[in-house]
Amino acid sequence: MKSRVVDATAYTVYFIQTANSYDVQGIGYVYGTCTNPQYLRSTRELEQESPDSGKPVASNMAIVLFGGTLANGYTSYYERNAQAPLLFTMTAYGSGLWGFVRKDGSSIPDAYLDMGDFERYQGHADLFIVETFIDSEGNFVVVMYGITQWGTLAAGSYFHETMLPEIENFLGTWYIFGWNDGTNGQPYDGLPQPGEITLVASDN
Repeated sequence: MKSRVVDATAYTVYFIQTANSYDVQGIGYVYGTCTNPQYLRSTRELEQESPDSGKPVASNMAIVLFGGTLANGYTSYYERNAQAPLLFTMTAYGSGLWGFVRKDGSSIPDAYLDMGDFERYQGHADLFIVETFIDSEGNFVVVMYGITQWGTLAAGSYFHETMLPEIENFLGTWYIFGWNDGTNGQPYDGLPQPGEITLVASDN
């Protein structure tokens, strides 16, 4: 990911952002690490029309996506067509349990949140994913998002502060992380800190 995104040749990477301010801030953490200038676009600018809604028109580029299937049409396209390694689910783990499964539908231990408790921990706990893959058009795709917008923000800050400086330790194609505000001596302030984030599962 470092060579294909962070250190990529100028204008070979598309950063696709949604209108959600948390997604925008999250993607800014990653965009800001780039050695060279790259493209920053909205979700509507490169997207094909139905029936391939969400499919990028770009080929042989790098594409960085922030925002889940409800916010980002590209993320939705890749999950609908099982090109992404992980899929968001609202049903696979049972009623009220939202999380992630592998693209073959198989479950992953602890990869879900009980949304019945969501009102209690809203803005203070989440799960988020970081994944990479090559799509059908030869694009190197990076997807980062949380079950909620706070997880998407956490994904960006965690990549910037922890994953990139230790990138040699993150050689897998997908990761699921958990964020719990105020843990490990950190302030309970709704702002994701590296010490509050733990690895839940990966293919590494």
